[in-house]
Amino acid sequence: MEIDFKPRIGDKQRDPKKEEEILGLWKREVTYSFNVSSKKQAFSIDTPPPYASGRWHLGGAVHYSQIDMIARCKRMQGYQVLFPMGIDRNG
Repeated sequence: MEIDFKPRIGDKQRDPKKEEEILGLWKREVTYSFNVSSKKQAFSIDTPPPYASGRWHLGGAVHYSQIDMIARCKRMQGYQVLFPMGIDRNG
């Protein structure tokens, strides 16, 4: 018995040109820079170091993704966001 299945959403393909366009916009608008002289209200995030016990795992990536999401949300709300992303591996 053969099932004739056609997905409702067609295949989508990644378009590197679109990514380059977005990156260019971010560079022109200096989206990810922190301007000390800005009149916008500042919002700062200090990334906590990961736990020193054990190997790096998916939970760490999820945690940093959540922090990044907050920074991006605050930028969209008009804050001047200081988010010095770095990963301290504690030796």
